[in-house]
Amino acid sequence: MTAETNLQTSRRFMEECMNQGNLDLMDELCTPDCITHDPAEEGDIVGIEAHKERLQKYLTAMPDMQFTIDDQLASRDRVATRWTVRATNTGSLLGMPPTGKKLEVSGMTIDRFDAVGRIAEAWDEWDNLGFMQQLGLIPEAMLQQQGGGEVLR
Repeated sequence: MTAETNLQTSRRFMEECMNQGNLDLMDELCTPDCITHDPAEEGDIVGIEAHKERLQKYLTAMPDMQFTIDDQLASRDRVATRWTVRATNTGSLLGMPPTGKKLEVSGMTIDRFDAVGRIAEAWDEWDNLGFMQQLGLIPEAMLQQQGGGEVLR
């Protein structure tokens, strides 16, 4: 597949799977054994069903979740996407009750494609600390440096 075709697949994944919640489309856009590396998770996400469960967890917690693609670059079998997500936490997340708070977080994803143009591997890097702060899940006291009382931002 061409880099441009891969770029369109990455865009389609974000717009249709993540923004519209079309989880079944993942079967077409991803390899069955796709893997995502995300330091915010306990381990790698492996396989389409695990990816669907992960996305459903966030969609349940934030049904209005919308990703905006800020930049995309493609080269050979890789696509880099810089994105911003906006959402309101109206459902349970990470075992915590809904906060009702709005959030805006930025991040980047690099997708690697197989020979037929399906996402085989992804690396996610995003502002997980900002996410937790905006939802009020990290108390302000925990963000202060010991001794200095200065808030980390």
